[in-house]
Amino acid sequence: MRRMMPILIAIPLLLLATAGGAFIAMQFLAPGAASAGEPKPAEPKKNDHSALGPTLVLPERVLNLADTGTGRYLKIAAAIEFKPEKDDWYKASDEERKKKEDEFRKTMASRAAVMQDVFIMHISSKRSAELMTSEGKERLKIELLQRLKAVVKEPEVVNIYFTEFVMQ
Repeated sequence: MRRMMPILIAIPLLLLATAGGAFIAMQFLAPGAASAGEPKPAEPKKNDHSALGPTLVLPERVLNLADTGTGRYLKIAAAIEFKPEKDDWYKASDEERKKKEDEFRKTMASRAAVMQDVFIMHISSKRSAELMTSEGKERLKIELLQRLKAVVKEPEVVNIYFTEFVMQ
């Protein structure tokens, strides 16, 4: 057993040294890491939630669902993301973006009732069983997105984010 002790100690040490060497190699010797100098600014990606376009927040609503025999309700709130009119939206400072967001919301205020109506009419036609699963919620998002795109041509509706979703 005493002869095995150095081997039993050496194996974990070798594994640790190998893992440490691999980590260092990945961090410092990766292609482009040494020549990069300073990081490139990231371009916004379609699902990059840090680079949202202008949004319109729809207030919380409690809606009757289409379940028969039992009174089922859905409390929902959402934010609708739109494609910015100009690409400079993503390059704007936080202060500039806030001003643009305020202007956008004022412009869209007159159309909010139409968008709320789309939500109310479509969601109230759903049964609770359809909305229980994450797949059902995702399907609802897709359906609402299609319906909003049909009634709001400009600016383009990009995404819907549920900020509250509670069924009873």
